[in-house]
Amino acid sequence: LWERCRAGRGQLSRLPSPEDLLLQLALHAAFQHGLCLSLVQWLDFRRVLEREAIDASRLLALAGRARAEAPLGAALLAAEAVVGAPLPDGLRPLLPAGLRRWLAPRLAEPLSLVAPSEPDLARARWELLAGRRRELVWRTLVLPETPAGDERLPARLAFALGRGLRLARRR
Repeated sequence: LWERCRAGRGQLSRLPSPEDLLLQLALHAAFQHGLCLSLVQWLDFRRVLEREAIDASRLLALAGRARAEAPLGAALLAAEAVVGAPLPDGLRPLLPAGLRRWLAPRLAEPLSLVAPSEPDLARARWELLAGRRRELVWRTLVLPETPAGDERLPARLAFALGRGLRLARRR
């Protein structure tokens, strides 16, 4: 990230590369907000895509290394639908089938992707992580440490099991 940054001006002496910035915007939009942003946040995508020369192959390579192709593609398609953000030349996102099905009605009704619409955050994350769902469940349930700060795996697993049982009883 540091090697790819560029000179800024004023208080911001260094700026991320446009590809890094776009990837971070996409990850934030997808995982933190379930692709439901304020109009100003969607305009951030458009601003970057209109004002910066995006190297599509570099962007795809960065997304590939971060295992973030699906969130990037979904966010770019959503930005295109909501604010008419231009997709970089040579970049047509390929999304997993489930994510495409989940996203299609939202792209057809772009206001569903604009706050104050309520995102289906759990479903968005589930679809974004096709092929990595076991990892999602593991990282959700088995935290790096227990609330008491115990980092040992047996304690983390015991806490996760108790947490899972509490969640199951609520249903």
